[in-house]
Amino acid sequence: MTSLQKRLEEQSSKKKAALLIFIIILLLTLFLIFIEVGSFFFLKIVSGKEKVKINQEEIISLPFKGAEDSAIVRKTRNGETNCPPNRLIYNKDSESPEWEIKDVTCNGAENIKSGFRVTTGQPENTEHQVHVFGGSTIWGSGSSDAFTIPSLIQRFINERGLDWRVQNYGFITFTSHQQLERLKRTQIARGDLVIFYDGGNDIWHGVVYGRPKGTIFGYNDENRIGIYINRLKFYLNTKSHFYRVLGWIKNRSQIVILCKSIAKKEIEERTRIAFEVYKANIVAAKIIVESKGGYFFHFFQPTVISRKPNSPHEINLIQNLSDDAHCGLIHMQQATEYYRRHYREIDPKINATDLSQLLQPGRSGKEYFFDWIHISSIGNKEVSASIFLTILPLLTGEGISDHFSLRH
Repeated sequence: MTSLQKRLEEQSSKKKAALLIFIIILLLTLFLIFIEVGSFFFLKIVSGKEKVKINQEEIISLPFKGAEDSAIVRKTRNGETNCPPNRLIYNKDSESPEWEIKDVTCNGAENIKSGFRVTTGQPENTEHQVHVFGGSTIWGSGSSDAFTIPSLIQRFINERGLDWRVQNYGFITFTSHQQLERLKRTQIARGDLVIFYDGGNDIWHGVVYGRPKGTIFGYNDENRIGIYINRLKFYLNTKSHFYRVLGWIKNRSQIVILCKSIAKKEIEERTRIAFEVYKANIVAAKIIVESKGGYFFHFFQPTVISRKPNSPHEINLIQNLSDDAHCGLIHMQQATEYYRRHYREIDPKINATDLSQLLQPGRSGKEYFFDWIHISSIGNKEVSASIFLTILPLLTGEGISDHFSLRH
């Protein structure tokens, strides 16, 4: 064989190899496209079946009827903003999730400054602050910046001409344990006021999942590989339908376990343990705040299952929740009653207020809940008004002596 023939055969082999690689890449690309398209329609079908019981627009429209921020909230919920997707990362030191992007200003309902939800109407410099801790209901899910509970408390304070600054320390998924950890890292000045508003997340995580301290969201970002893996998962979750199908399958398997494997006695034991953790966190928060010369208030939040009877809207809402939420509520109903009965056991010297019965749709004709725990700005107004009236004597200085006599 001549050298020319060898070169021709080598070139032919290279062409065949390149063609083979091209065909493999083409087939792989077509396969991935097929998987993505199939996953897209699968999610459409699944979503349609899950929503067939009730018009989802009805769930949104009733609690937001007459809400001043309904337009911007709807725009945000529909993804019709230029707000960047923000990844949840886990802070090992504080044992809680936080936002990867610490500052977000966009045309949506929710803006972030230094990792905290924006509170509107804050004065620049004040002698004292009101520090409000809680989960997503304090963060303000379902409300614009101006209509979160902390922003509304700030509005009431400003209308009275009082010199206080309200800070929102709420964060989605937070339990009282995570609130306590954040409180430990918060500067509390003498005379400041601290509010814990919670209950729902503590019952959910402590009773349904058996993890009273809360769950860890996201991959543990302790090393560079972990960060890249988490970012890849976050990217795939926002871009790939197939990845979301895999997540759906995983969640469905967890739901089966959640619904069917927990015995009644175990739920009762989880409830008892979770409440003891809850009580200890609240007492610890009180001790920390008062050791710094501050004032501590606790509020037990309302949920759609914290009272009966439910309105027709709330009954429909419960029946049409996602599978995991619906199964969880089955276990939570008994636990919520336990928490309410034992709430005053936390400490008779704590300024503790049970707001679980506050939002009564039959009394006002209004609807407040758009899922089992979150309320629209209409509900936030009633909650913040109740909180404000409770703390008002301390804000004006009139109730300081009574407060100290109560504690000692």
